[in-house]
This record gives sequence, C-alpha cells and structure tokens, in this order.
Amino acid sequence: MAAAIARKALSASDIIYSVGLNPGQLDVSAVQVMQEIGIDISDHEPSHIDADYLEGADYIVFVSLKKGNIRTPNSKQIVWPIPDPAIPDTIKDNLLDQFRDTRTALEKHVLAFSKLLKD
Repeated sequence: MAAAIARKALSASDIIYSVGLNPGQLDVSAVQVMQEIGIDISDHEPSHIDADYLEGADYIVFVSLKKGNIRTPNSKQIVWPIPDPAIPDTIKDNLLDQFRDTRTALEKHVLAFSKLLKD
C-alpha cells in the first residue's frame, strides 16, 4: 500500500521498491481500500528484502512499529510507526476500517516525505 501511494504522489523520477521483512500474500482488503482511491494493486506480489535493491537507496522507509535491522552505508532510515492492518485490532470491528486507517496514515506520511524530498 505504501509503495503504491508513494508512486502516485512522488515524482516519476523517484524509484520506489516495495519489499518486506516477512512478506505474505496480498490481502484482498488492501486491494479493496486502494481501489477506493483509484489505485490498483491487485497484481502486486509481496517480495523479500534483497540487499541489491537497497544498496543505492537514498532512503529506506520502514512501515512498522519498530525499525528493521538493515544496514546500508549511504541510506537514511525512516520509521513510519503504522501497525499492520492485517493483524486484528480489538478496537475495530471491521477489518476494512483498519485498512482504511492504515491507508490514511500512509497518505499523511507520504505527503510529509514528499515535502522532505523537495527541501
């Protein structure tokens, strides 16, 4: 979800990779809430982190409640403390609402990140 939102919001010259520490299957709820804002992620295939992808990265963004353990010499590491919407929240009754909350949080972080890139 984060990469798709970033691709839509950032410059076409920005290269964005989406990888995970523990990638699973694409959640249909993620597909549905992204379609609500006109972004199709239905063909996305979650993939594992590959050191080659990250070698030349300027930024590594962790969408997690904690920072990952990835070291690259020239990358700035940023944590967006957003819980995984696929893990049930006892407060929310509706899984789609959890994914919508995550989408909204991601949109806010991507907007702030785009301003950082412009500075």
